[in-house]
Amino acid sequence: MTDEKLIQKIKAGQSDACGILYERYKKVLWSFFYNASGEREKSEDLVQLTFEKVLRYGKNYSAKGSVKSWLFSIARNVLKDEWKRKEKHAARPLEEMGEEKTYQPAEAEVGMEQKEKEQLFEYALGKLEMEKRELLALVKIHGKKYKELAELYDMKESALKVKVFRIMQELKSMVTDIQARSDY
Repeated sequence: MTDEKLIQKIKAGQSDACGILYERYKKVLWSFFYNASGEREKSEDLVQLTFEKVLRYGKNYSAKGSVKSWLFSIARNVLKDEWKRKEKHAARPLEEMGEEKTYQPAEAEVGMEQKEKEQLFEYALGKLEMEKRELLALVKIHGKKYKELAELYDMKESALKVKVFRIMQELKSMVTDIQARSDY
């Protein structure tokens, strides 16, 4: 069953269709929230909240874009609401980041060096503003198309590409500065 047909069922009050949609998109939405927040449980909660809004506002869906774009639009609004609830956005402590991933290096030295690079990158990423992290996650991790994101962000595709490029430059600069100071 297509996403559009599921939305039509949701519009008709058949809430079980939302369950099917949930199963299709829960992983990608969880990844989106996790990459923006770095919090596992919070990401699960935000996915649930997103689908509550799908049930509540499904009748307002217009077929202008894809259902996936609409879901991400709702997810972005849920995330913005979450940001508003938090007074201050601090970077995650480096100790937390090491606990979230399991590293299985082929060689101990190479593995340790790779782990340090990944931790440094995540530390610098954590220092970026939440909105910048969100955009990088969508483009670099989820592989969203610039055209689709430009619609979501209500901006020209070329302006979005420039914005992503500048965020990447900022991130690279932060990594270099952190390495030079060795304060991570």
